[in-house]
Amino acid sequence: MDTIIEITLQALIVGLITLAILGFVGNLHQSTYEKTSSVILETNLVTIASVIENDLNKIGYNAPKPAILRADSVFSFLADLQNTGVVKTVQYSKTIIPAGYRTPSDTTQDFGISRTVSGEPSIISDMHLSKLNFAYFDSTGLPTSSLAAIRSVNVMVELTNPGKTTTTAPSLFWTKTFYIQN
Repeated sequence: MDTIIEITLQALIVGLITLAILGFVGNLHQSTYEKTSSVILETNLVTIASVIENDLNKIGYNAPKPAILRADSVFSFLADLQNTGVVKTVQYSKTIIPAGYRTPSDTTQDFGISRTVSGEPSIISDMHLSKLNFAYFDSTGLPTSSLAAIRSVNVMVELTNPGKTTTTAPSLFWTKTFYIQN
């Protein structure tokens, strides 16, 4: 009788230890996945921010006036991006990511940033954009919708982590104001 109790207790202890190990490994995998997703999200935001900074710092460079062509949810302006004397139209907008950019199992309708430069194919980021906002200000810092009066542009980009399973780092945002020099 004692051996049956001993065997039962041993089986129970082995089962509990196995469950504890499986729980630990499961938590470790989940934590690694979330941390990796967070790093990817941060890297994507830095990439987007650097491209936008490069372009918007050149608004109107070597371009005829008015350099700003459209200023609403779509921002369009003239600039010599490569400093070659060739002025191009640059346009930023929020767009639906085409199905070809998504994995076949991803049926959600995600948004990305569309960057179009005249004479070149559009580039669409597939980085789970939740917000792309432009705000336009005159020389006194007041909001304006007049293209000729715009002297600064505030850009706000927010990316969302689509694979988030907890409330940690659900999204990241970047904002910057650009003062038109040219």
